[in-house]
Amino acid sequence: TGFLGLFGRRVDSIDYYKQKIEDLDKK
Repeated sequence: TGFLGLFGRRVDSIDYYKQKIEDLDKK
């Protein structure tokens, strides 16, 4: 679960920042 856990978290973070960037772009 260590590696997959870190990878999963990293993917979640990327998606989170992607959404934030998209929100900034809309403004």
